[in-house]
Amino acid sequence: MIDLFYPSKRILETICDEEIPITTYILFQTGRKKEQEEKLMRSFLTGLIYQIMDNYNCITKINQIDTGKILSVPMEAIKNCFSHNPKQIEPIKFGLFMGSKGICYGFQDSGNYFKSKNTKKIYEHKIPIIKNQSIENGNQRFRVGVTNFIYPYSDLIEVDTKKGILYCVQLKESIGMIK
Repeated sequence: MIDLFYPSKRILETICDEEIPITTYILFQTGRKKEQEEKLMRSFLTGLIYQIMDNYNCITKINQIDTGKILSVPMEAIKNCFSHNPKQIEPIKFGLFMGSKGICYGFQDSGNYFKSKNTKKIYEHKIPIIKNQSIENGNQRFRVGVTNFIYPYSDLIEVDTKKGILYCVQLKESIGMIK
């Protein structure tokens, strides 16, 4: 049985009025080749944007909404789960929580990065992560994705250090959806 997660009361109050959020969970199996991961990500992101647009009745306006802002957060976070922890013990878990006021994405891999109180402080205060080039798992890394995509496109970030989960919230107004 997979242990699923749920955002904090603070996040739920930020994205919902009185309703229970529409919730979707996806498990990403690990151990794929790079090309398979990229194909999986394209398929996932295409489905994700349509799920979000359908929930907010915006399918007909999809060309008017900045889908790049919406997709940058989950794309970067899931990419990081794959690349920074390639020897996953368990699948990467993704949660999508949609309320009347906004969206929350949850990300959990089997690593310990989001179990650190220091990581929590850095992410929740959007402290820039030092840009440095490095080689990791044979790939060149520039370490700018969090600072360039997750921070600016998230209205609220919360880290659950007990379960090792990163939560990123986007309010409807911030991503171009009118109330």
